[in-house]
Amino acid sequence: VKIVQFLSQNGAPFTVNIYIYMLSNYPVDFAFFDSVDSVIDNNDYTGFDMKMDTLVSALKAVGFQNLPIVVGGVGWPTDRDMYDSPAYAQRFYRGLLKKLAENQGTPLRPGHIEAYLFSLIDEDAKSIAAGNFERHWGIFSYDGKPKFPVDLSGKGQRRSLVAAKNVKYLPRKWCVLSPHAKNLSLLSDNMNYACVLISMLETKLLMPSICNIRLRTRELSAVIFKAFR
Repeated sequence: VKIVQFLSQNGAPFTVNIYIYMLSNYPVDFAFFDSVDSVIDNNDYTGFDMKMDTLVSALKAVGFQNLPIVVGGVGWPTDRDMYDSPAYAQRFYRGLLKKLAENQGTPLRPGHIEAYLFSLIDEDAKSIAAGNFERHWGIFSYDGKPKFPVDLSGKGQRRSLVAAKNVKYLPRKWCVLSPHAKNLSLLSDNMNYACVLISMLETKLLMPSICNIRLRTRELSAVIFKAFR
């Protein structure tokens, strides 16, 4: 409550990130704005509306129902999870941008919504501690290639984004353990850490585990760290 009071006293908005695809226990179709699985509670609700109005209700409960809200991050990843694909991302952005362009708002907060898309470009060095999808949020790939057509004006026209030009690539490399490495005391812990995150993806995609390949430790570490990277 003190944080909300501080924001109100200083004319600052409450910033919230809304990641619909991470919600569970309801049909995935509910995450999209063209869904036929909307929830009806005096109003038609989408997943975005539900999360936004949950915050609106919470602010009202503590006496700050008129505090401005900014969506600091909203988007859909395109790879490395069950429902992460360019097609799903395109569908999500198409509905989101239309909603924002038409100033539809939500049932409890109609009108203009200030929102920032997450994200413009893939971050190929981002931590994947939260999941393998973390490096695939971009509308563009890490080298500036658009992943799908999208009309940023929200008018629904089929427009292709402009790719980056004259991109220079580093030579392709394979991550291997140095043959001169002497202190291997942390190798096992690091391999186990990587395998935990790799196994999360393999389980979702019903893939065999690369961590169980029968290789010597040095060779297996190269396979594991390459997959983790």
